[in-house]
Amino acid sequence: LNGTGVQTIELSDYIPITNNVRFRFECLLLQDKGGGCAVDEISLAAQIPTTITSCPFELNTSNEIYSVQNDIGPIAGTCLTISADNVTLNGDGHVITGDFISGADDFGVKFVEGVKGTLFNNLNVAGCSVGFGLVNNSGIGLNNLDAVSSSDSGLKIKKDSKFVSVEDGNFSMNVAGVLIEASSNVTINDSLIFGNSGVGLKFGENSSSNRFVNSIVSKNVGGGILFEKAHS
Repeated sequence: LNGTGVQTIELSDYIPITNNVRFRFECLLLQDKGGGCAVDEISLAAQIPTTITSCPFELNTSNEIYSVQNDIGPIAGTCLTISADNVTLNGDGHVITGDFISGADDFGVKFVEGVKGTLFNNLNVAGCSVGFGLVNNSGIGLNNLDAVSSSDSGLKIKKDSKFVSVEDGNFSMNVAGVLIEASSNVTINDSLIFGNSGVGLKFGENSSSNRFVNSIVSKNVGGGILFEKAHS
């Protein structure tokens, strides 16, 4: 560091940073000293994630980071409920296991209607009615997620949800793999939809501007990809 005034450096160049911690590092430089500096003040701010170890659990704080610490289940009913905007969840590869019994409110992860700006990473769900359920949600990122053995669907996106990005998903061995209903601007990329007993991927009525890219739909008993009327 050289010069005077407030300068910022990347702390990750000096200290290993995990996905679960965010750092800010600033120093106030008073004067040059042979190409270096005298440091008057150093501030270090870390956002430590809220940990999740059991269900049911509600993610209800906006702009918060959450981290699943262990496998959870078997459980009856919904495990994780997202009720706040702009949250991040890191599943760290853990598995949420349901009770393999169908129910009206039986989600691995349920988004409350209207929630927006959420990022989910690296989480697996098995044995729930719906693995991941969205209702009128927007700006949602779902990365590296698995939903298997769901009695309804692995992923259900409905009721005017929009701008949803699904990357590297696996929605296999469910009744339905992925259902998109009355929603738009949904992108599914680099994903696998395999071996579901019903339809693999359905674009329902009044859905539009959706994209399915670099993905595989195979060996789904009820058909691979279904387009209902009024889809564009």
